[in-house]
Amino acid sequence: MQINPKYGENIIVGVQYNSEFSWYVTERDCWILDLEKRKNDFIKNGFEYDVAELLQFRSNFLIVDKKTAGDYLAYLRQYKV
Repeated sequence: MQINPKYGENIIVGVQYNSEFSWYVTERDCWILDLEKRKNDFIKNGFEYDVAELLQFRSNFLIVDKKTAGDYLAYLRQYKV
């Protein structure tokens, strides 16, 4: 699928996973790999952070790590260029 990035809205990310390199055009929030840590940092600094909305957008991937990376990249396949 060909996706044209929109200036200021999308980012282009290169990912190497299992010896395969791919490009993705997505919103930047897709690449916050640990939403729990981000939420805690916001709260620690006196801000509220609604993880529920981002989790819905990210198909409930709270943390992307070695265990969940394959499934998360499969979820993002529509953004792969």
